[in-house]
Amino acid sequence: MSEQFKNFILRRINVAQQLCCGKCNGTYDEAMIILCSVISAFASALWPGEGIDKKRFVELLIRFIDPVYDMGRISLPLMHRTFSAQGSNSQAQALERSFPVLANWRSEVLKGDAIDQPEAAVCNALPGVSLRCIREYSYANLFYKQVRCSYVHEYKVGSLATSFKSTSTHGTVSYTNRLGRESKQLTRFIHFDLPWVVKVVLLLTDRTEPIIDRDQTLPTPEVWWIEADQNGE
Repeated sequence: MSEQFKNFILRRINVAQQLCCGKCNGTYDEAMIILCSVISAFASALWPGEGIDKKRFVELLIRFIDPVYDMGRISLPLMHRTFSAQGSNSQAQALERSFPVLANWRSEVLKGDAIDQPEAAVCNALPGVSLRCIREYSYANLFYKQVRCSYVHEYKVGSLATSFKSTSTHGTVSYTNRLGRESKQLTRFIHFDLPWVVKVVLLLTDRTEPIIDRDQTLPTPEVWWIEADQNGE
């Protein structure tokens, strides 16, 4: 690996970690802006062009990270929450039947690996829901929409996510519980822990460097992962 390339990324990671620890009055927010910008830089280098930022960002995470961190894993709490809020009761109930933990929430803190499911399991539970819709709740897409986009454009985490974690476990995807302002009901928000994001950036550095360091690009997919139809094509 080019030492110059690796050192460039490591310096950004170090700055992000220091900010998250409170240096220069920094927070998780500033750390995420830096790390998400690095990921976006990888994606734009591999698939240059305009109007494809979401597609290539998600594609990068799926193609170069999955299955190590299972970026295609589906967030059941957020999918269930959205269906319930939209009045899609039949879909919310279908999820509850297949995954009973969704119908028996209390105040326990949930970690992603204990509640979230592979795409295939969710597709089996929701045969009438398109694959494209299901993939909207993948870690890759949620990280793009709720963290990368929200911080870059609004300087705050998205409406389905939180910058605070409730678990003491480091380096995981987890959920923080809060009462809804209006509903006064328990609501879960996804949290992408900083060490988890750092490991993702390091993996991307190792796996994309042979391409990026040679100024090479990748061909545009015929169908981007996030836009797949029910056949995965």
